[in-house]
Amino acid sequence: MRTAFCVSLFTAVAACTNEPAAPPSPPTTGVVQATPAIAFQPQQVAVRVNGTITWEFGAVPHNVAFAVAAGRPADIPGFNTSTSIARTFTAAGTFPYECTIHPGMRGTVVVTAADPASPYAVTSAPRSGGGRYGGAPTAAQHRPVARPPRAARRRGRAGGHRERLMVAAPIPHSLATGAIMLDQVTAHVGSVPRAAAPQRRVNALIIINDPPYGRERALNGLRLAIALAGQPGTGVRVFLMGGAVLCATDYSLGSMIRLVTESGGDVGLSGSCMDARGITGRHLVAGARRSSMEELAHWVASADRIVPF
Repeated sequence: MRTAFCVSLFTAVAACTNEPAAPPSPPTTGVVQATPAIAFQPQQVAVRVNGTITWEFGAVPHNVAFAVAAGRPADIPGFNTSTSIARTFTAAGTFPYECTIHPGMRGTVVVTAADPASPYAVTSAPRSGGGRYGGAPTAAQHRPVARPPRAARRRGRAGGHRERLMVAAPIPHSLATGAIMLDQVTAHVGSVPRAAAPQRRVNALIIINDPPYGRERALNGLRLAIALAGQPGTGVRVFLMGGAVLCATDYSLGSMIRLVTESGGDVGLSGSCMDARGITGRHLVAGARRSSMEELAHWVASADRIVPF
């Protein structure tokens, strides 16, 4: 039985003193493909801080909208086909994203520190110096334990109990190293902050039909778009059709369109309505672009809120 106990103790000591190998460092670049099956492949990709992920889009239009999280990069808006667009991640964390054109098409980017330190990579206790947890045992550890007088021991036995003597023995270096490792790992795990659950992005679509003047519907629609663009976790899209395409050529309302796009919003104009009024791309203010009814159909299908004006 003593032999089995010694073997078990030796195995436990060896497990405490053997340090596992450090995990591999994450890559600096990664590639995510938007497949014809309407899915991001791979769905989860890892990269180190200041690393770059490139999204490759094929014939089917897609975009990338990140969930609200500290340090997230800019979205990839629009109607992207047959192109590659990259984003650099400057903060560690987990960043879920989705294609707002195709509901359910989601992915995740996991960003870790540039040189991640394993919580198990701790230094061993020093073998020199007379400490309790390593090195040569001190004189106090070998000091004989004072036994109580014989009369006191007799009184203890007479009182119906026997007194147990706690003998201070030196702790082996290997066991002490394992104890230090366990303390450091526990402290490291306890100090890691828990990441807050990412909030779901809310997509709002504003459709404007009225021309810039005569009534205030176009003005109020753009005012709402500016206010929504300033709300965290809200994506804003504005579609101009009918006489509203003239808003993108007007000086006053054009400045409001620029505020929407500069805040991360997307403003599209009906291409057929532009052609009917002789408007080309060179007439549009910065940020506004030609769109189509097909893209509007995708926006409507992926919108959480639709507000017509």
